[in-house]
Amino acid sequence: AVIQWWAVYAAAHQIDVRLLMAIPNGAHLAGDDTARAIQMAKLKATGLRVGAPDLLLAIPRSQVDWSGKVENRHGLFVEMKRMDGKCSADQHSFGVLLQSQGYAWVVAKGADSAIQAITNYLGIAGTEIL
Repeated sequence: AVIQWWAVYAAAHQIDVRLLMAIPNGAHLAGDDTARAIQMAKLKATGLRVGAPDLLLAIPRSQVDWSGKVENRHGLFVEMKRMDGKCSADQHSFGVLLQSQGYAWVVAKGADSAIQAITNYLGIAGTEIL
């Protein structure tokens, strides 16, 4: 739903649609235990990172934090969760790492939350990004 919304939003705001992308770390593996282990080994060999967020909005922004300090952000990472979902320890530590490197990171519970986070990040609304 977020990607479908983005296609319309990006076109309306003359933003290249390719700037919001999925990070396929959460791909579901098929087959028995042996087949899944082989698939996971191949994915790790090609760069899979446990805990990586689901989406990346590759648009830099300057934002004002709660104290009034201007912070430059290189992009926004979005960790998608179900309404009752929670971040794993790996996901949380990955988000903290991204923040330490100058990226915004948010945990979005559902598509509406992700859309709100993206529009907030782009400066359409005024709530704070993690």
